[in-house]
Amino acid sequence: MRDEVGLPSHLRGTLGISTRGRDTGDAQLFVNLTDNVRLDHDYTVFGEIIQGREVAEGVIEGDVIERVDVVRVR
Repeated sequence: MRDEVGLPSHLRGTLGISTRGRDTGDAQLFVNLTDNVRLDHDYTVFGEIIQGREVAEGVIEGDVIERVDVVRVR
């Protein structure tokens, strides 16, 4: 996947796409649980948790995602 690195900063609660080098985004997603400004301009920020951040912060290794809801903001 082509990189779409932009201006949004990797602040707590934002969602990013991992990469293994230029234009190698592969749908491995991550949630920034703290401000990670060191990732700015190297990894794509594609969203932000608007509500329920405590749920994302409570995820531990081995947990399984049962459902994802995408809500469009107008």
